[in-house]
Amino acid sequence: MNYESAELAKISINLFLISQVSTTNAVAELANKINANWHDIKKSLSLDKRIGKYSYLDPGLGISGGNLERDLKSIIDLSIENKTNHKLFKCFNYLSDYNKKWLYSKLDFQIKKKNVKNIRIGILGLTYKKDTNSIKNSPSIDFVKKYKDKKIIAYDPSMPFYLENNNLKIVDDYNKVFNNCNILLVMNNWDIYKKIKILNLNKIKYPKIIIDPFSIFFNLKLNKKKFVYESLQ
Repeated sequence: MNYESAELAKISINLFLISQVSTTNAVAELANKINANWHDIKKSLSLDKRIGKYSYLDPGLGISGGNLERDLKSIIDLSIENKTNHKLFKCFNYLSDYNKKWLYSKLDFQIKKKNVKNIRIGILGLTYKKDTNSIKNSPSIDFVKKYKDKKIIAYDPSMPFYLENNNLKIVDDYNKVFNNCNILLVMNNWDIYKKIKILNLNKIKYPKIIIDPFSIFFNLKLNKKKFVYESLQ
């Protein structure tokens, strides 16, 4: 293929991934509203060979990491420049921003509802996704910058201690996060989080607010009288 085809092929791969992320987030939100179970829906989608078990079927905080965002901007710019339809690509941008704002809206709502005065925030996950040490365009890093007036304690298996600053302390054990926070934010979905049990989460201080967009703790069926639990599923 020629140079133009190669470049557009590379961008197209990321666009198809973006479409999966966007569709998953949008439909999972609807499932939550109508009392459908996204976990069950996801299993069905994984069985369809046209979609497959390796698809992006877990809701999350929009598009991050840099490469997908870069290619999305590129295709929008190219479409505008060549006067082709770019509404679909702009829609992907909108949906990504919408899901990134979800965490902030839930956090602000619960802080006001519970009238939390002594806010102590704990974070699970600093990299932009699991199985990487990259923090490029990481939702966690954006959050830490926006809430620089709050003390934040965080754990990530990649152990990026170099990120520590005046408002961010990084620890080597997720239990240390639970021991020192009353609001827990799950910002990526490393497999190690699946080892966390209710016994661990019980260490979170009152009002025990957990905002878990990836639904890591969904199957733990947390007691609604004891925990405030928000997820995208």
